[in-house]
Amino acid sequence: MKRLLPVLLILLLHITAHANHLVGGDISYRCIGGGQFEITLNVYRDANSGGALLDDPAIIAIINRDNNSVTYRNVSLSNTRTVPNNSLGPCVTNPPTVNIQQGTYKTTVSLSSNSNGYSIVYQRCCRNENILNLSAPETQGSTYETFISPAAILNCNSQPQFTNFPPTVICINSELDFDHSATDANGDSLVYALCPPLKGLNQSTPALDPANGVNVALPPYQSVNFLNPFTFSNPIASNPPISINPLTGQLKLTPTQEGRFAVGICVSEYRNGVLISKYIRDFQFTVFNCNATTASINVPNATVVTSTTTQTYYNFCEGLTVNFENKSTRNLTNFWDFGVAGITNDTSVQVSPSYLYQDTGIYKVTLIINKGQVCADTTSVLVYIRPILNAGFYHQNSCSQQTILFFDTSSTVTNDISSWTWTFGNGAGSSIQNPTTTYANNGTFPVTLAITTTRGCKKNVTKNITIDPKPDAKSDNTRVCLNLPITLKNLSTISSGNIVQNLWNNINIFEPTYTFNTSGTKNVTLEVVSDKGCRDTTIVQIDVQDSLVASFQASALSACSGVPIDFTNTSVGSINNYIWDLGDGTTDNSPDVSHTYNSGGIYPVKLTITNTLCGSTDVSKQLQITQTPFVNLPDEVKTCIGQLKSLTVLDSIGTKIIWSTGSTKPTIWVDASISSASVTVERQGCFAKDSVTITPKCEFYIPTAFSPNDDNINDVFNVIADNVISYQLRIFNRWGQEIFTTDQFSKSWDGSFNGKPQPVDSYIYYIEGVLFGGEQFKKSGIFSLVK
Repeated sequence: MKRLLPVLLILLLHITAHANHLVGGDISYRCIGGGQFEITLNVYRDANSGGALLDDPAIIAIINRDNNSVTYRNVSLSNTRTVPNNSLGPCVTNPPTVNIQQGTYKTTVSLSSNSNGYSIVYQRCCRNENILNLSAPETQGSTYETFISPAAILNCNSQPQFTNFPPTVICINSELDFDHSATDANGDSLVYALCPPLKGLNQSTPALDPANGVNVALPPYQSVNFLNPFTFSNPIASNPPISINPLTGQLKLTPTQEGRFAVGICVSEYRNGVLISKYIRDFQFTVFNCNATTASINVPNATVVTSTTTQTYYNFCEGLTVNFENKSTRNLTNFWDFGVAGITNDTSVQVSPSYLYQDTGIYKVTLIINKGQVCADTTSVLVYIRPILNAGFYHQNSCSQQTILFFDTSSTVTNDISSWTWTFGNGAGSSIQNPTTTYANNGTFPVTLAITTTRGCKKNVTKNITIDPKPDAKSDNTRVCLNLPITLKNLSTISSGNIVQNLWNNINIFEPTYTFNTSGTKNVTLEVVSDKGCRDTTIVQIDVQDSLVASFQASALSACSGVPIDFTNTSVGSINNYIWDLGDGTTDNSPDVSHTYNSGGIYPVKLTITNTLCGSTDVSKQLQITQTPFVNLPDEVKTCIGQLKSLTVLDSIGTKIIWSTGSTKPTIWVDASISSASVTVERQGCFAKDSVTITPKCEFYIPTAFSPNDDNINDVFNVIADNVISYQLRIFNRWGQEIFTTDQFSKSWDGSFNGKPQPVDSYIYYIEGVLFGGEQFKKSGIFSLVK
């Protein structure tokens, strides 16, 4: 095939005076001796973009990598030129208008030896905004850097120089085979690779301007941001992918998409296996539709075994008649040679002919378009004519939710089928010859089998298979009483079609009747079969109930009132319901109960158990409850020594009483000579206990006033004292005259003297006497007589 020269295109938009003009660039060095290095900067701009002109001067930064100190150098524009556009040949009728301007800057720098070398850097904005493989390309700018290593200074090394500048335009779907190699004055080893271009300045700070605070960024520098799916190693849509020979620098690609693409190519210099320099050429490829004359052949229904830029290999496995498809562009005439050796009439001038080969074999088929004309082109393919490959299969079972078996029936006379690829239409697949799969639901599913032979023949076949619904075998688990008949329910269903067999333990009957003479769980198998032969099985469990036997245990059959009695069910059989009658009007439905009887007596306790199917039965027991004695002493008694108060057990009939004082009578008398008293009462083994606290307190009350006015309220003055054995009360008026005296508690002063009422006034009392226990006392005070 005649190849058109592919070219590099950089199309940039006119935006502002400082934006969207950079096409690419690189910076390199050459040692001229005595620590002197000539620095060469090449900057490429789109002269049609309307963007910024080439900088004059350009500001280059020299960075000492030992301490990151920076020296700036203004370098004048030493040379400009328009890069010649490459020729696309006479068959391209619409070449784009490309105007790329190259600016070259040269300067000499003196570098002393150091430990980490120097970076020579030029940074600028901006790239073209229509670059397809970068994210927001107009904001990323460019950085061109060359690194001068300590070894390069020591050995006066000169960096390799690229020999050719890439072509300005390349054609879509045409191969570019470009020499991107470099030459090295020192004869060092060079290694080439695709590398990421570096970011530079942005639109707000488009150029270095240290005087105004726009300083160079320090290395290392960030790579440009590629737009998915592009990367620095795959920067352009190409088939096959873009590649560069690491040893020769030969760059190859066949672009498949029009547009602009940023690309980075780096060359690394090695001396004695040690890297001593590396730098990147940053440029853009622009791809357009050249409308070139191109010859191209396709063989329908054939398998592409392999394809290169010069030859395509097809496997044709459909017989001896081959249809050829002409995929050429701008073909005015067509000449075919079908490659049969020894004959000359295996040709055609049809656009897309057919040819009948007489035997299998390998044939070189050639197509010449526009033969004998300026824009002629030739291509050829190798066609391997193979024996017919037949693909086929069948399947067994067609029921949903069951295993479907597939059997391969494919064939070829050479019997060399080597692989099988199945897709079942249910999301599953297989690579074995005779696979199985399962379909969750019924319906129609496309099943495809693709086969491949050891000679590379491929064939596939697709069939729509129908999956029938599986019936749903269903019945209810149930219960039945011993020796009673039961008819089992058939609840089976199917979404479409009919159930034609209902096999209960392999007997075909719709709803059978069973009688069981032993208890326990009985299993009956139901299998249903549809009119399509689809089956389903279920196991029906039948709980055969024993006869009921009512029984319970009580924690005690005789007990005291107030004590909980536990009743535990010990009945036999499948019980649905419990009814306890506890004899005192209380009922309960729990299997086990606990109950407290508050009164003595005889209580008949009855348990009734019920089975829904088998009826009910009961059992009774008598419970003897003895009334626990009732004792209710006060919590506290207040009294004095010698002042007796009574404590009584009211519920004393039929009881045995023991007081802490030793008394066995229902009533005892206590005073403050003891601090407490307790009693234990027992009736037929039922005990009750209680206790009382005795608090010493002697009452002695003298009023502060009285009113002898015959209203029956406070008409007399008297002393209240329940702890006094004897006393004498004397009353005096304010003049010290004794007007009343008594030694009897029952006698009070009525407010008179010698039969005459005394006036309203304050009076003095004086009391002395003997308390219980023999203690003597004296008290005196003032009280008032009021009317």
